[in-house]
Amino acid sequence: MKGKKNFLTLAGAVSMLLSTTGCADSTDEETTQPNETEQAESIEEFIEDTEQIESDESETSEGKTYSEFEEDQEETEKSKDILAEYSNDEIEYARIWLQLGPNQEISELNVQHFPAGTPVNPKDENSAVYPDDVVQLSGSRLVDGSVTYSSNGNGTINVYEVPYRWETTMSEVEVVDGVSVYTQNLLDETEVVSVDVGEDASVVELIELERMTENN
Repeated sequence: MKGKKNFLTLAGAVSMLLSTTGCADSTDEETTQPNETEQAESIEEFIEDTEQIESDESETSEGKTYSEFEEDQEETEKSKDILAEYSNDEIEYARIWLQLGPNQEISELNVQHFPAGTPVNPKDENSAVYPDDVVQLSGSRLVDGSVTYSSNGNGTINVYEVPYRWETTMSEVEVVDGVSVYTQNLLDETEVVSVDVGEDASVVELIELERMTENN
């Protein structure tokens, strides 16, 4: 629309210059008028000024053209929309597996919740217990591995390096003050990890594989 408006303005200006010259010739032949070279230079200068104004108006403060700015805005809105229909928890599970999952080629992403106070090793009567609510993510096969963590609510999580499956019997377990040393060490060696946002498309793919499972 701006280009069309400038074109009409340019056309009008040129027409006015030409008509003024013609009118002057017919009413007062003795009056000195600009020659053809001067007229051409005036028109050329006007065109250059108009093009510069149009170019300036088409750029944003960041140096991008208006069309590029609109494309960036559309991409941002599209990125927001693709995750809008999912809950924060669903997005969190997918992002964490995308970042920390041992195997990305999974057929389903199982999600299991354990409340605070749950034994780290359910098969050990002297096991240390989780101090916070934890989530365990896993695939459908043992080879897929697992990720066990608790959320800090600030974009970071506490990752517990616990086995996905515990042995049925525990032999020669060291116990100190009534607590299994091995399980307590797993809690003490917890790693704090910042969760990456990841690519939205990949996050959505994993969300579609999520399955809530019951505690054993």
